[in-house]
Amino acid sequence: MVNTSKMWDMIGFSFYSFEGIGTIMPIMKESRNPEKFPKLLKMALFSLSIYFSIFGLVSYKYFGTQD
Repeated sequence: MVNTSKMWDMIGFSFYSFEGIGTIMPIMKESRNPEKFPKLLKMALFSLSIYFSIFGLVSYKYFGTQD
């Protein structure tokens, strides 16, 4: 059931891809003004949450409950 020769690659990939720090920290390091990055990150997460909420509400309004 488990491929032991490639198991550690899978575990390393899952830690990197599902943990936000593996994505956020390199972007912050390469940014022009790293001290402004937390504010930019908050604005981006807020914008994405608004976008996903509106998308969900519009989809629910269009399709309804489909009972």
